[in-house]
Amino acid sequence: MRQLARNTLHFGPMPGEDQSDSALAKDVSCPVKDDKTMPFRVLFESAPGLYLVLTPHEFSIVAVSEAYLRATMTERSDIMGRKLFEVFPDDPKDPAADGVRNLRASLERVKTKRTADVMKVQRYPVRRPENQGGGFEERFWSPINSPVFSDNGELIFIIHRVEDVTVFVRAKALQGKAEEGWRMLEARAEHMEAEIALRAYDWRRAAELQQAYERLQKSESLLRESAERFRFLAESMPQKIFTARPNGDVDYFNRQWMEFTGLPFEQIRDWGWIPFMHPDDVPENLRRWKHSIEMGESFEFEHRLRRADGEWRWHISRANAMRDAAGRVLMWIGSNTEIDDVKRAQAEAEHANRAKDKFLAALSHELRTPLTPVLMCAAALERETALQPEYREQLGMMRRNVELEARLIDDLLDLTRISRGTLQLQLEPTNVHSLLVHAEQIVRSDARAKQIKLQFELNASAHYVLADSGRLHQVFWNILKNAIKFTPAAGEIIVRTTNPRTGEIRLEFTDTGIGIESQFLGLVFEAFVQADAVPSSASNGLGLGMSISKTIVEQHGGTINVASAGADRGATFTVDLATVVADSAGDVSRPAVRSNSHHIYRLLLVEDNQATLEVLGRILRKQGHDVVTASTVEAAQGFAANREFDLVISDIGLPDGNGIDLMNELTRDYGLRGIALSGYGMDEDLARTKNAGFIAHLVKPVDVDRLNRVLEQAAPTT
Repeated sequence: MRQLARNTLHFGPMPGEDQSDSALAKDVSCPVKDDKTMPFRVLFESAPGLYLVLTPHEFSIVAVSEAYLRATMTERSDIMGRKLFEVFPDDPKDPAADGVRNLRASLERVKTKRTADVMKVQRYPVRRPENQGGGFEERFWSPINSPVFSDNGELIFIIHRVEDVTVFVRAKALQGKAEEGWRMLEARAEHMEAEIALRAYDWRRAAELQQAYERLQKSESLLRESAERFRFLAESMPQKIFTARPNGDVDYFNRQWMEFTGLPFEQIRDWGWIPFMHPDDVPENLRRWKHSIEMGESFEFEHRLRRADGEWRWHISRANAMRDAAGRVLMWIGSNTEIDDVKRAQAEAEHANRAKDKFLAALSHELRTPLTPVLMCAAALERETALQPEYREQLGMMRRNVELEARLIDDLLDLTRISRGTLQLQLEPTNVHSLLVHAEQIVRSDARAKQIKLQFELNASAHYVLADSGRLHQVFWNILKNAIKFTPAAGEIIVRTTNPRTGEIRLEFTDTGIGIESQFLGLVFEAFVQADAVPSSASNGLGLGMSISKTIVEQHGGTINVASAGADRGATFTVDLATVVADSAGDVSRPAVRSNSHHIYRLLLVEDNQATLEVLGRILRKQGHDVVTASTVEAAQGFAANREFDLVISDIGLPDGNGIDLMNELTRDYGLRGIALSGYGMDEDLARTKNAGFIAHLVKPVDVDRLNRVLEQAAPTT
């Protein structure tokens, strides 16, 4: 990190280094395009505004401008290398102080969103030095916090830039009082003139009145000067600035406002700005603004304003109340910041995401559909005891590879769910050891093919967790699959479970594989980076499994980490989860035993893929079911009108309609229930079939064992 700072921008001595000006002068340079050295301190001190440069983790001060030191009454040697909020704390005697909280929240937003964060005007008092009386001095600031990134995209600094707007905040508050004082001054002057005429003989009295008159003139002049300073600052700011009376009447718009609307102040003052707001946004904006006025609370709202050329532009408007010592609202100070480009970029990104989701859904359907008959045939033949073991083993290999292909498709859909934040978990007490044993059964033949020794040391006495068993099983399978893939022949994989402390279980997956070089450790859980982190000969996946596994573990409240001593030194993946009290009655992690359905049904099977229709029909008939097959909606309707059925098994996409409309019709006319088969497996697809009355939605390629379990669950209770 220290070297990275040296190679990009260096703003001053790092914490613990020489703080002297001479040491600073040697290191405050940065490279420019013509390879000449430009003194950074000159640029830093010449830039308008007050600047601090902070580290992103501790918010430690690594550089400060002279203007900032003067404004905050601090010395460079007293603040360099220290944490920001140690140097500038809230006033402990002010229970309403919120400067630290607001500034910290802004800095955290910069870290999270990786973009600049503009804050509204903040009241943030600063400490006076003891030689200036000590205590806290009230100040108002207009801050903006901006990120600085290294060449590889790492956040290395946060630049905290502020403007001291104390003068114009106070001046604006006093402007109304000044005008009132001026009226009193004029009335007093008239009275003074009369009094001087009547008492011309009293020169001493006249002199006193003249001095009082001059003092009033000076006070009024100072107030006008303060008001002009406020106006100058407001006119110089890029945002649209406004002020309003306590009742919400706008009494000032800066130049940017008039240029945007193309109208003079008199035509938009008070509430004259409303016609420039989009009609759809006016009701909510007025509701919030009036609520803020009534309650004295901060105002913020995103809306559209009409520019002079008629174009609607998105803005975010903010306003805060300025109060007197008694807490009464003196005025409102607000800003309107244009965010139209950001809004358009967001809309484009959302459109691209929708297009991506639509493409993935279509791709999933097209890839899944042809896999179904292959998987069904392989699974059915694998169970045929009449076949020689060698052939059955090869059929098993075919089945596992089809399942792997289906898992890759599922990974793409899971990635979409994660990006949307819609990955759902069904949490129940789950036996971790049972899940591990089941995962081992799935990958055992792959390990045997490479002569890899799989060793399980399940020593944890507490091994129940609150989990979605299917999702947690997916994590264990991903880790074991990767370990086998990246471990050379005759290697070894050890899976250990322990209880490092009460209420926690730790799973360690250690292999003797190709290892991970240190520079790639941080990329292991990133999506689509597998090919960069491992040799091309070993990488034949999408690089999604570990990224999805990390999200699943974290949604369970756990952690997953990886360690490796380097290339050809193996790797260890560690998963930590919280344990719960064992509940054998609710244990959902025991793998289901393959079995045929024990109930015999009259089934209407509707599927437009001829291969799937034939294979699934043959398997169901072999299990004893009475099956009628149809490949179109029209054929299914004809069979339903002339025959009785117990259940419908239907595809969703059909050549002359869709399975959802068909199911609605068959349920309405004949009271039938249905099981959906589809290559579409997005969350919205499952929701549509559920709303249509399907009792289950099986995503292709269809697992016959799972279909049998659904048929068993559909059986009438006696």
